[in-house]
Amino acid sequence: MHLRLVLSTVAALTLAVGSVAQAADFYMVGDWYSNQSIALDLPINGGPVACAPAVGGCVKQRRANVTATGGFDLFTAEPALGGVHGWDLMTGIGIGTGQTFTVAPKRFNQKYAPQFVQMPNVNFVQQLSTSITYAGPMTSRPKTPPTTTRVLQKNAWSKPGQAGRLAKNFTAVTGPGTATVQASVTYTGNTNGFGGTMGMLLDGGGRTYVVNVFPFPNWVGINPLTDVGPPAARARGMGHDYTATAGQSAGSIRNNFGVNPPCTSMNPHLPVGCELLTFIAPTVVAPLPAAVSTLHGFAWTTGQVVAKKIATAAGNPATTFMTGVGQDVITSGGARAISLVAGGLTRRDNTSGIRYAAQLAVIDMKLIQVPEPGMLLGLLAGIPAVGILQHMRRRRSRC
Repeated sequence: MHLRLVLSTVAALTLAVGSVAQAADFYMVGDWYSNQSIALDLPINGGPVACAPAVGGCVKQRRANVTATGGFDLFTAEPALGGVHGWDLMTGIGIGTGQTFTVAPKRFNQKYAPQFVQMPNVNFVQQLSTSITYAGPMTSRPKTPPTTTRVLQKNAWSKPGQAGRLAKNFTAVTGPGTATVQASVTYTGNTNGFGGTMGMLLDGGGRTYVVNVFPFPNWVGINPLTDVGPPAARARGMGHDYTATAGQSAGSIRNNFGVNPPCTSMNPHLPVGCELLTFIAPTVVAPLPAAVSTLHGFAWTTGQVVAKKIATAAGNPATTFMTGVGQDVITSGGARAISLVAGGLTRRDNTSGIRYAAQLAVIDMKLIQVPEPGMLLGLLAGIPAVGILQHMRRRRSRC
């Protein structure tokens, strides 16, 4: 009778340990990337470095790469140091792919000292500099409707946070929409339409140092890279055709500059400091006009997003393609790996004309299940039970 009771206890314990809970707690770790065409992944984080997707390169941004052809933009690159890092403990989430969860505010954040990065892949930008703070996702959206922000779920395209979206698949275009000038994003949803809306808050400043486009080869243009005013929300990922307006300060053209010797390696950039500016003359020969940008952001998806800019540069075609492919899978180690992609379009107006651009943002996350306290206690409770069973078996063998 005692032996039967012990066996029943052990069997019950085994069933308890072997059962799978319907909800659990998870550690989240991830990276938030924000591609701006040639200015990969602001804040710079090491800048764009050359990579080769065909031979297994372009892995730091695992689910999206940038390829540009023609004119000045000729490169395949990735951010050298990855995205804005995030971490959190998420509680009560369903187990398995496609399960709904909410990302708490500002779990992705970064504040780095000023960074200066060379741009050897692009012959009209000598270097970029930034001093930028990122914090996201934002608690709520500054424009209505604020609902469902930070919630990631199935069939997200049909939720109130994406008002106006009629289907998983669509193409949006800004600009004349001609064969030579336009920017567009194309969304192709996957089976369950997983995604959602959430935005990143950016504060700080930066500059682009432009060369090889002026009448004299020794001139350099200094152009503000980021918005003026208070911290600004990035439109990408905020909703369906979520629009915002931002202003960029005026810049200047200087009459001379110095530069370090060329880079002999593109990944990493070597020797250290190669192609960075060594001095900029104080004499201003002309202003660069201020600008106003209209931003169009689109929601996060685990499907595919293609962001494309068609334009000309110095009379030559200059087309930029950025492709992001999302995922929601269980890895061989048991973690849930989620990659979300979101597209954006920009129209930039100033006195010298109108420019259009396409952008792509990517979030890579892993959800790693936290061991359940009950399971651990059950395992501990099972040790004495097994000991009792062994002891009783030894006593019977002596009889």
